[in-house]
Amino acid sequence: MPRMAARVARVLPPQFALALLLVVSLATRASAQRVALAVTGPTSSAYSVVDLATGIATPATDDEAQVGAVFTSDGLYALRLLPGFRLTIRHMPSGQQSMVGSAFLPRFAHPRRHTLFGTDGNAPARFDERGGVRWDVCGILPSAAPAMDLSADGGTLYATCPNGDLVALDTESGVERPRLTAAATTGLALNAAATEAVVLRRTGSGLFDLIRLDLATGQTLATRPIYSVRGTAVVSTPDHTRLLLTVGLPVGAEVLSLTTLVDGVTLDDVVGLASSWRFDGHSVAVSPDGRQAFTVSRGLDGAPTAVWTDINSGATRATASVPAGYALALGYAPASLPPVVAPAQVASGTVTLSWTLPDASPMVTGYRVEAGTAPGLANIGVFPAGDVGVFAATGVPPGRYYVRVCAVNANGVSAPSNEVIVDVP
Repeated sequence: MPRMAARVARVLPPQFALALLLVVSLATRASAQRVALAVTGPTSSAYSVVDLATGIATPATDDEAQVGAVFTSDGLYALRLLPGFRLTIRHMPSGQQSMVGSAFLPRFAHPRRHTLFGTDGNAPARFDERGGVRWDVCGILPSAAPAMDLSADGGTLYATCPNGDLVALDTESGVERPRLTAAATTGLALNAAATEAVVLRRTGSGLFDLIRLDLATGQTLATRPIYSVRGTAVVSTPDHTRLLLTVGLPVGAEVLSLTTLVDGVTLDDVVGLASSWRFDGHSVAVSPDGRQAFTVSRGLDGAPTAVWTDINSGATRATASVPAGYALALGYAPASLPPVVAPAQVASGTVTLSWTLPDASPMVTGYRVEAGTAPGLANIGVFPAGDVGVFAATGVPPGRYYVRVCAVNANGVSAPSNEVIVDVP
């Protein structure tokens, strides 16, 4: 990691480079699958880092309430927007931070780079070590931030304009791809290949259509009517095959926010995930491995609770109490996904392994190879394998070996890859 940080520091603007140089020597191994949680209200605020494995929330700062938080893909840095459009960059293992003025509100992290995407004055924008880039593709600035989603490979940012146009932008060049006219108003979730999108279109007071669109032709592929008086939103799961739909339904004098897991093709409900009474800004997110949903549930007694639920069964996995407030900001610090290992190449006692990461995997700082004499064992050893996706071992004695590869980043070690059987004659 010191080598990576030094490389990044060379191209950062001065204020960022200084922050990196100050903290790089303090980096330590952090917990896997962390989430930055902030709840703000008129009389209270809190900011914590929560370990998703245990549900334990640890206060991180005593400073001002944040209104947005996103981690870089390696989980080492959290960019947080404070009131007054001040951006802080916090190095999570050490707690050190720097601050610059910015109107950038982070929403997505590139899966392989220190690059964030979001809005700048409600226009789509990119922000990374090269600085900020704002894309004024919608003409007059909208009064609210556009609905947005990022393709699984991080190459295309999609956003809706006030007139309903759906715009696709190349995230490196900013070049606009063919747009769909009057395609969507609120809500946007892409499929895995970014060939289709599920959008929300308002059709009347409290009435919406949930629509699956072909992005090449604009053709409607499926439609589901939705009724909601408040808080309608859609969020893609990391594999972009399903989405989380949140609606607000009147129950007497109250409004009940419901979040359900929805199939991305049929638009049918799969399982209920969470409910929340009168919680303005009801928020929901999905863990990077796609196994857990993170929501806020507020009981009839008015006490809000952060809830982790199993995304397939809807069962509650962990909870954490949070102060009463009206806004929730989330940012995941993800561990990497397991690599996919190709069949080994064996020649004259030399074994060569190669592997790739899934497109949706966060960036890595290295790999390790586990080898054993039986399935699942690592009794031969665990070997550091650099960060290039190739590993070679020479002088390997004849025999049968069982090999797996794990990806490593600042948040921990991924699950093992598929197991490869290596026969050395």
